[in-house]
Amino acid sequence: MRTTFVSHGSKTWGTNYRILGLARNLHVLGMDTHVLLPDLTENRNWFPEGHYEGVPIHFTNPAPGSELRSKYDRLRSLRPDVVHCAGVIKPCFPAAAMYRANHSCALIVDFDEHLSRITVRGKARQLYYLFAENFAKRYADRLVVASRFLEQWFGQPKRKPILYLPNAVELEQFRQQRSGWQELKSRWGTRQVVIYFGALSPHYDADMVFDGAVRVLERRKDLVFVFVGSGEMLESLCSRTKQAGLEDSIQFCGFVPDECVPKYLSAADALVFPIRDNWWNRARCPGKVYYFTAAMAPIVTNPVGEVWEALGNQAWYFKDRDTDDFVRVLEECLATGRDKRCPDQTMASLHCWRERAKTYLRFLETAA
Repeated sequence: MRTTFVSHGSKTWGTNYRILGLARNLHVLGMDTHVLLPDLTENRNWFPEGHYEGVPIHFTNPAPGSELRSKYDRLRSLRPDVVHCAGVIKPCFPAAAMYRANHSCALIVDFDEHLSRITVRGKARQLYYLFAENFAKRYADRLVVASRFLEQWFGQPKRKPILYLPNAVELEQFRQQRSGWQELKSRWGTRQVVIYFGALSPHYDADMVFDGAVRVLERRKDLVFVFVGSGEMLESLCSRTKQAGLEDSIQFCGFVPDECVPKYLSAADALVFPIRDNWWNRARCPGKVYYFTAAMAPIVTNPVGEVWEALGNQAWYFKDRDTDDFVRVLEECLATGRDKRCPDQTMASLHCWRERAKTYLRFLETAA
């Protein structure tokens, strides 16, 4: 069975990590898998040899008005039995739907977000997403969703077979890349290390974590807060850190390459992940939570959507956007250390892409 994954964007688009993780592990399990991506410089640099560990990457014309046709023509040349489309993003979904209309194949549409409810790029685009989501729900042969929220939303009424398939982590790769984390941790001496990993944006409450860090550091000097990531707030947070004289206790790494992230996460005594309880966060599936489970460090977060679904009772939860409660829970977590609320090997293995690929194969077999 040949399956072709149709996606868009570059390395900055999180959905591509989902597509590649699934495609690679299906390939390992014996499926003939291919991936379509736009011919962008970032993608050529990402896959200079034209494949991802054995999965062929086919580059399509990225020019406006040409990518749809280019993707459709590549599908015609590959002649897949299954077309797996990354959501209803233009021009992926129109190309996949056109191919399904003119050729014998199964069309799977994969929703990892609810774009018609979160897009802020104009009314016309929002209307397109609304139409495309409803059309895909009725036209696709099967649906795949990344969250329980989306499973309920798109599965009512259940007119099509639907698979709940959250994001995951390449566990073997993570374990290889974390090698040397002890040396990294030694950079901060005997201090406990609290790590924030993600965009430095008010949208992700990086400022709340910073405010909490300042408050904790007023009382104790045995901690270091490390912010891994870049974003719009980097310059202002660095400036505030300097003004407070906390450069040694609050450190900013900026952008860290993918292959270095496991070292930082594994060096943490606590991983902090604020996530607001809103429609967008209930619908989406933040990939970082599965990296956190692989690091097997204590996690301080909010019980929202897929975070709660993945972690259950194996995390430390604070009240939504409550800095006081964040500080309280973080300090309790650091005082307790690695107990039964810490992710373990069983949880890490459960949330790897190999297990997701096995689930996907069973779905194809039972829905055929």
